[in-house]
Amino acid sequence: MKNIFKSIMCIAAAAMAFTACSTADINEEITTPQTITVKFNALAENMTRTTFGDYDLENEEYPTLWEGGETIKLALGLTSGNNSDPVVASADKTSASFEAEFETTAEAPYTLYAICPSSAAISGINASYKSWTVEIPTTQTPLTETSCDPKAQILYGKAENLASLTEDVNISFKHLVAYAKFSFLNLNLDGATINNITIEGDKNIAYRYYFYVETNTINESNDASKLITINTTSSENIWVALAPVEGLSKLTFTINTDKGPLTKTVNLPAGKAFEAGKVAGFTVNMSGVEFEESVKYELLTDVGNLAIGDHVIIAAANADYAISTNQKSNNRAATSVTKDGNDIVDPSSEVAIFEVEVGNAANTYAFRAIGDTNPGYIYGGHENENRLKTEATLSDNSTWDVSIADGIATMTTHGSFAKKILRYNDSSSLFACYASGQQDVAIYYKSNGGVVPPKTPVINAENPEAVAADVTTIEIPYTVSNPVDDKELTVTEDVDWVTAVAVDNANITLTITANESEEAREATITLSYEGAADKVVTISQEGAPEPGTATATIDFSTKYDANTKVDNIEISVDENITIIFKQGTAGTATQYYTSSQSVRMYQNGATLDVTAKTGKTITSVEFTFTNSMWYIGADSGSLSEEKAVRTWTGEATSVKFTTTGTTSSTRAYVKSITVTYK
Repeated sequence: MKNIFKSIMCIAAAAMAFTACSTADINEEITTPQTITVKFNALAENMTRTTFGDYDLENEEYPTLWEGGETIKLALGLTSGNNSDPVVASADKTSASFEAEFETTAEAPYTLYAICPSSAAISGINASYKSWTVEIPTTQTPLTETSCDPKAQILYGKAENLASLTEDVNISFKHLVAYAKFSFLNLNLDGATINNITIEGDKNIAYRYYFYVETNTINESNDASKLITINTTSSENIWVALAPVEGLSKLTFTINTDKGPLTKTVNLPAGKAFEAGKVAGFTVNMSGVEFEESVKYELLTDVGNLAIGDHVIIAAANADYAISTNQKSNNRAATSVTKDGNDIVDPSSEVAIFEVEVGNAANTYAFRAIGDTNPGYIYGGHENENRLKTEATLSDNSTWDVSIADGIATMTTHGSFAKKILRYNDSSSLFACYASGQQDVAIYYKSNGGVVPPKTPVINAENPEAVAADVTTIEIPYTVSNPVDDKELTVTEDVDWVTAVAVDNANITLTITANESEEAREATITLSYEGAADKVVTISQEGAPEPGTATATIDFSTKYDANTKVDNIEISVDENITIIFKQGTAGTATQYYTSSQSVRMYQNGATLDVTAKTGKTITSVEFTFTNSMWYIGADSGSLSEEKAVRTWTGEATSVKFTTTGTTSSTRAYVKSITVTYK
């Protein structure tokens, strides 16, 4: 059944404030009373507009206000949950109502769970562990000097033993996170401009956590982070939300400026904790702290500049995230970085730094993660999973082919797996290897005075398709990557029926003796170039037709020079063979397209009739297809496996071929047809 309920937000009392410690690093002199209460009666949405109101001196509390239009993540029992309709705020922003819809067969009594903002609930409630995965942002932008980032102001609520979901439901909410409001004391910026501020704990303070809905407790996941970046240009009254952490003993504050970072590590008093719903108000004494030299990693625009021993950061090309030191089960988490033009400046300790080494194949690289956290050669590649991990020993999967164009790095593992292109997944904020899709990456490097490895020449050539028995000349295209001045390609043959007669900068011309035997044959030629590994190319030649047989070929890539309708038109292959394409039961008439240089037979029943003149018998029909579109069947005889060249064999005066595919990716694109008959 489907239930619609309306919920009225209630006021929930908040806890007391965290008391600052009396050390030289953090001072007791704070700008607001030491006992601070947070009162709230509102929730939030994906981009929540919930805020703290002005401090109430009389009641010693910060009221939580909201603007309306927000949505709330709600779960009916231990389910995945869904979002409410937009919240309607009261005129004074102290109360609100919303509606939500559930479809359920469950019986009363009901329990409702809520998380605000809805974006904070990363996954639904795990029914086995009774936990909700929530995310405390590692990058926060305070809304004003009186409130933290709304996306980080995470609340939870629960309503139990509900007899009905069709009447008004009241839910009480509490803060899931702790808060800090701090200022820097005795800060000498010397005219510098603040870019942002990072806070790093000696324990995790943000990102992914498990919130247990029945006990209202929170535990960190394997993806929790020690780092929070605050996007602010202010040095006073800075708000931040963080996980409620016990046993946190150190916090490192880094003020990143255009003159370099200012860093101060402070000790927290024993027995103190950042607690949910409490506000810690304090100042950080920056007396005597001086600018450090800014660390910069430069965007790599030419892979030829990458030297052995250089240190690199692998980052998203179009987002302020880089590969983290945090190794997830199958991939690497992302962590925020600060980009300044073509540089990454002052990366945090959570950014993975890789040292460049030589890969185990010509013109390849290896990237070894340095430091104590998840060291080793970064590798990817898998048939089914999107992986990015580290291994202690260099392999093909941790050997990378790297090319760069316009600052975009294409990084492909040298292994044989399908999913081997390193990409950034912006929706999940992680880096892994994929077969396709996802977001571009870029390499940022810091030179360590290493040696740029010389590029080894590589011969590139493919085996040509098998040639007919009477073919006497063929050309084989080739290239040499990383050529050397005044060096030329040489060709060596292994049989006397193949002779290389010419080699220019792009093609090898071979003469071939006609094959008089009915048996097909093969030969190899060896391509050599100084400094490169030899390349062996195989030449295949078909056997001579049986006595009394003949062949006829039509090549559609040379027959037409414009898009042409060929449906229901009889075409002569030679004086004894005709063909005719028909739309059949397909949705589109058969046509020749210049883009694929082939005749397109559409899915769902397009046909091709191959017919011999009276007195002749067809024994073979060979098709050459383009773009992997080779899906046809025959009404007699047999067809070879599905690939670029397919051969029908049998004996018939006429053969009907019909497309077997049912989707646009399973058509037949016929480039040429060779008919053998007797």
